[in-house]
Amino acid sequence: MEFWRGKDGIGSEPNYERTHSAMNDLEMQFEVSPQCQDAWLVATKRQDFSGRVCLCGHPELAHQDGGLCKAGNDICYCLKPSPIVSVSDIRHFFRATKGPHEAHALSLGLLSLGKNNGSHNFVRDWVCGVPECEQREGVGAVRMRKGGAIALGLSVHDNHKLICERCLFMKLNGSYVER
Repeated sequence: MEFWRGKDGIGSEPNYERTHSAMNDLEMQFEVSPQCQDAWLVATKRQDFSGRVCLCGHPELAHQDGGLCKAGNDICYCLKPSPIVSVSDIRHFFRATKGPHEAHALSLGLLSLGKNNGSHNFVRDWVCGVPECEQREGVGAVRMRKGGAIALGLSVHDNHKLICERCLFMKLNGSYVER
């Protein structure tokens, strides 16, 4: 991507100088969320980009010693890393969660990794976390409030959980049905 910067002299027409940044190109290639750019830049200095990714959708290395996720400014308050997948390139996992399942940072990162011929291995079962469900199809990550409601707004010390589509639908509609 190319950016333009203007140089204005007093009483003269603007003189536009074309500038180019390789780092900005990489950020766009990996679709880094603006809030995650600082943490992403630290990760790009590594020689080996492989690593584990937490259920919150961010690399395990983005979590501080105490556990708090610092992948981005005010986008994730995951309190403790919970690795779910080992990946060949963690640079795909610096995104903001914008909703459940396909809009979750974990799903967005896995999709990007796959499009770029990356590999992954699950380190935990990919199964619905709703008690007594244990469905394995249509399961995706969801950010939830401490009270159990689906978190759709800003992150406020939320929990991340795997939930199948049926349980997600029931949760969004306010109740679960008998199985």
